[in-house]
Amino acid sequence: MNLSEEQLQLIKEYASNLMTWREIAILLDIPCDLLTEEFMDENSAASKYYLKGKTETLLQLRSSLVENARRGSPQSEALVLELINLQRINETDIL
Repeated sequence: MNLSEEQLQLIKEYASNLMTWREIAILLDIPCDLLTEEFMDENSAASKYYLKGKTETLLQLRSSLVENARRGSPQSEALVLELINLQRINETDIL
């Protein structure tokens, strides 16, 4: 599928707002099955833009969570400790 730069930017924007693949397909007026195939191909531009948008939102949320933990929020501290453990597990899988 050949998507325009404008469509790719919209995919990134929609993903950053945590829209589902189906919702993105509807907004872009692209058949869901075709766009899903693009998202499942990790080498496709659509997949890369989708993951970038989604990951940027995760970064913002985790940054806020870490900041709240630094300010002493017990709930945030517990969640940050879970994220630290998850990070360690992922690092171990790579090494």
